[in-house]
Amino acid sequence: MFGKVRQRKSDKADTGYWDVVIPDAQAELARSMDAERLRDRIGHKTATILDMAAGDNTLAEIGEYLGFGGQYAQRHAGKEVRVAVLR
Repeated sequence: MFGKVRQRKSDKADTGYWDVVIPDAQAELARSMDAERLRDRIGHKTATILDMAAGDNTLAEIGEYLGFGGQYAQRHAGKEVRVAVLR
């Protein structure tokens, strides 16, 4: 009536070895706290400029964030990014 019981071809899943690495919660918390301490130390403006520069924002977008427009925004943003990196 029910037929033959199907068997797994591989018992790999039963060996206790997994490909997934579970992150250590304490290490993640320490990393987060270090990042927050660094952001406090360099300041909100500098941290935001570095985040934008590391992301996919253009110099024009960074300049607009700083309150400038046009070509001046790009020139000023380039200077601000260099200053932020040197901090």
